[in-house]
Amino acid sequence: MYSYSIPTTKKVLREKLRTQLTNQGKNIHPHVGVLFDSLNRLLDTLAVNALGGYFPLRGEPDLSVLLDAWIQKGVRCLYPRIQGKKMSYAWITPGTYTLKDSYNCLVGENLAPEVPDAIIVPFLGYTRTGYRLGRGGGFIDRYLVANPHVIAIGVGYASQEISMTVEPHDKRLAYVVTDQETLSFYPH
Repeated sequence: MYSYSIPTTKKVLREKLRTQLTNQGKNIHPHVGVLFDSLNRLLDTLAVNALGGYFPLRGEPDLSVLLDAWIQKGVRCLYPRIQGKKMSYAWITPGTYTLKDSYNCLVGENLAPEVPDAIIVPFLGYTRTGYRLGRGGGFIDRYLVANPHVIAIGVGYASQEISMTVEPHDKRLAYVVTDQETLSFYPH
């Protein structure tokens, strides 16, 4: 487990965690099924009508099969869209979008924003108290401030557990789902 305090910057920790996630990508693949099962059980209990997903970056769990299954159940799956410093979610159809290079988020003119009931967000690291270390853009934290009723579910692997100093702008996740456990902080 990586640990940091204010003297060690989040930037340094992010770089270490990105490298770890990329290097162990093939080793953790067999555990994706366990992660999917745990996430499915959680989503069954939440009864969401609209679910925010994501397009994975290198090493992040690819939830496309799981999200396709939820679409078959009648759940509207939305994906993140970034405009400037603001993130929203949008429903997409083939040919209506392209992906933004740096965060793998949507760009496109014909994407109407929608607010999902819950969002699934990957992390570089997570704490046992429900905080995540993301990629550094602050989009998820700002989104949760603007939409406090949205249930945020962090997903990743148990090997990504970290200890870090929580800063005032950091927002707690409602749940953390890994290949080994589901942590609940909802309601918070």
